[in-house]
Amino acid sequence: MKVKDFKFAIMAFVVMMTGLSFTSCSKDDPDEPTPANELIGTWEWSDEEEEGDESVKYLMRYTFNEDLTGVYYEKITYVTSKGSKDENMSMEESERFTYIYDEDDDELILNFKEEGSYREYDVKGLSAKELMLKDNSGGVYYFERK
Repeated sequence: MKVKDFKFAIMAFVVMMTGLSFTSCSKDDPDEPTPANELIGTWEWSDEEEEGDESVKYLMRYTFNEDLTGVYYEKITYVTSKGSKDENMSMEESERFTYIYDEDDDELILNFKEEGSYREYDVKGLSAKELMLKDNSGGVYYFERK
């Protein structure tokens, strides 16, 4: 090998190594889901249905953490008025979940490991104060940040 060819090979190697030194490993793996900052926090939805002397109050709350975990809370209260006396009966449920939020497809998937189930929502709106979710059956829920 001639000296000129050897110098060329060394220069090519140095240029190649210099190019590699400017690349870096990103900790933001595109395959790893990351939550939107707007989603982090506690969101609450409530509703009330009345029929005659009976009413049903619904409360649903989701808390989303940065580590892609969360807590679901639900309370349903039945109120029946009999004469001048109100009779209340409540059911409460709370469960932990993990979640994936795909901002590009506006999709939110909650995985309830203890229950062995999941919920899938289309995110129809998300702002600093409001979250609008649509479930698979077509139900739309308007949550407020708490």
